Order: sequence, then structure tokens, then C-alpha cells
Amino acid sequence: MKKDLFCKSLSMWQENGLFYVENDTSCGILSVEPIFFGQGLIIPKFHVEKLSKLYPEQSKDFLSLPETFHEKILNDYKNNLDYLVSFYENLYDNPQTPKSKILASYILNSDQLNEIPIGFNTGINMGKPAGQLINHLHIHYIPRRESDKTNLGFLTAMNKLLNN
Repeated sequence: MKKDLFCKSLSMWQENGLFYVENDTSCGILSVEPIFFGQGLIIPKFHVEKLSKLYPEQSKDFLSLPETFHEKILNDYKNNLDYLVSFYENLYDNPQTPKSKILASYILNSDQLNEIPIGFNTGINMGKPAGQLINHLHIHYIPRRESDKTNLGFLTAMNKLLNN
């Protein structure tokens, strides 16, 4: 079995209750390098590098989680916003990567906390030329708000945000 970052982290995430959503074969976590409040990753619970390598039921589980993730984000905005805020406060106090503290600070001081996301983008980077940094299949979940005012796709919106 290959031991990429996700494979090494999955059992720790599960033991520490960090799965934000999950089903039999996949899980979703809040991102430790967020650009958007509520940003997450959907990850198979086993090593797989390509979508085409999933069995049909695994594929169904994996591809259904972004919608489940979004529904939970909406519910938490309405009923449990403190949980989400505490995740970013903890990320600020205990950064998981060199960028985590800066990005958590940005999230905690942004207007995104005050606006419920009304849509979302998903993205899968397949291979290094496409920007895949971890060789383990995953979906990026990006919540979108009316105030984004970009009406643009995922990559254009992230580039715009990062370059302002």
C-alpha cells in the first residue's frame, strides 16, 4: 500500500473526529489550507489515484459527498456556526502547514462568516500537470457566496482572490 499524506492521515483524522462527513468508502474534511470559509476535501478512505480505478459503488459514494458536504455546511451555518469558527480558531492556534495560520487568520477576519454559501464548485486535479500535489484521488469542495461577485469558475475565482 502506498503511503501518501492522505493514507498516513486518514486513521488519525477518524480517531480524532475530524471527518466532517463520511460514508462507507469516502470522507470529507475541512481544509487545513482554506481560501474560502467552509472549504473542504473529499477523499476515498483507501489509496486510489484515479477516478477510473474506483468500483461503481465506491464511485457513487465518492461523487455523492460534495452535495452531502454542502448540506452539512448549510446546516452548520444555520445551527452550529460555532463549530466551524472553532475549527479555524484551532487551525490558527495549531497550524497544520506553514500556510495554515495565515489562511485561518484570513478566514476568521473575512466577511465569509456572515454569509451563507448558496452554491459550490468542485474540482479534481488529475496528475501533476493539472496541479495535483498529493497522488491520492480527492475532490476540492469550494463553497460560493453571492458576495463573491465573480460568477466565475473555481480556478478563475481562486486566482482572482489570490491576486487581490
